[in-house]
Amino acid sequence: SYATRTSPVLRGKWVLENLLGAPPPPPPPNVPDLEVTESTEGLSIRDRMVKHRANPGCASCHARMDPYGFALENFDAIGRWRTREGDGKAIDASASLPDGTSFNGPAELRATILRRPEEFVKTFTRKLLTYEQIDANKESIKGTFAKFMTFGNGRSDAVMADNAEW
Repeated sequence: SYATRTSPVLRGKWVLENLLGAPPPPPPPNVPDLEVTESTEGLSIRDRMVKHRANPGCASCHARMDPYGFALENFDAIGRWRTREGDGKAIDASASLPDGTSFNGPAELRATILRRPEEFVKTFTRKLLTYEQIDANKESIKGTFAKFMTFGNGRSDAVMADNAEW
């Protein structure tokens, strides 16, 4: 998020990169930032994003990113829980992915991500090995991933298990 407002785009990009291992491509050249103009003043961040996505060059990536960020809109710019926008309007944390999967809020987002544990665990493994400064080559990632899926039954709490069990 930014200092003064949330950013479903930045949050959605973070989820894609850090939880799902599917970073979006960089934005096309000459795409303007989301700005407050006379035509968008008073609109919610969601409504401004709808206007931004009217540009077909923007829509393809935003269709993948924005839903994840919208599900996190209950958190303000510094992470506090909120149920209303600054103007008093209720937060709309509902979202739909391009494949039709719908969710509302962070709890349903979590459940949606965990319905396909392979993507999350593979990305988590890659990030963990990088953090631990272990050689995160393809074979070590595949091996660690297989151990998580076998011994941990795909649960992220398997990470906390004693490595001796592997």
